[in-house]
Amino acid sequence: MKLHSTISGEGAPLLILHGLYGCSDNWLTIAKELSEDFCIHRLDLRNHGRSPHSDEHNYTVMAEDIKEYMNDHELKKAIILGHSMGGKVAMLFTLTYPDRVDKLIVADIAPKNYTINYDGHIKILDVMRSLDLDEVDRRKEIEEQLTSLLKSEKVVKLVMKNLHRKKDKTFEWRINLPVLYDKLENITGGTEGWDKLQTKVPALFIKGENSHYLTLEDDFIIRKSFSNSELTVIPNAGHWLHAEQPELVIKTILYFIK
Repeated sequence: MKLHSTISGEGAPLLILHGLYGCSDNWLTIAKELSEDFCIHRLDLRNHGRSPHSDEHNYTVMAEDIKEYMNDHELKKAIILGHSMGGKVAMLFTLTYPDRVDKLIVADIAPKNYTINYDGHIKILDVMRSLDLDEVDRRKEIEEQLTSLLKSEKVVKLVMKNLHRKKDKTFEWRINLPVLYDKLENITGGTEGWDKLQTKVPALFIKGENSHYLTLEDDFIIRKSFSNSELTVIPNAGHWLHAEQPELVIKTILYFIK
């Protein structure tokens, strides 16, 4: 699959992979700073953003998408940064093609299944699917409906980035809602057999202090596959640590790479 991307800066290539419901724009602030030292590739993963839709959505095919992207852009090796779902894609790509990865950076996710979050994601997808976008004239109306149903400002802001106004002035969701709903188990889970794969690629796992996605106890699981890894904590941040503490995240990334 030919993934859409935005490229900026010069230097060693650094690929940024967003999380579920996300898009390449989610990491714009971080990318602007990092582009002073690196050539940044902000990707839209399949079924997200401006990238193509597909009935297939699992980490194996998404890792192959990254390989195809790197081949198409003649990138023999790159630094890979992934958040949440994108972090899992980055991990599997590194485990499968370690010779293509200079360094791995994973933001607030571990190489394990997250079935505990399944119902919460189903609710978000159900709410998005329930809105009749043909009956809405203004983005503000959709934002208000989402806020009343989801009760989370952070989630609403993330979801709203997927809203696109078409040429005929009606709205559409850019993410592939039916497929993400149908393949949600592949996203919250999907790590079976990863513990049998190992790599010595230098890896940094970044945890948001207030997030339950990545715990300090996960370090044991991480080191089974990523023996040359370290885990650090960003204070006063949750799962969306790059939006909550961008300066600290940038400093942490640069310190690890340099």
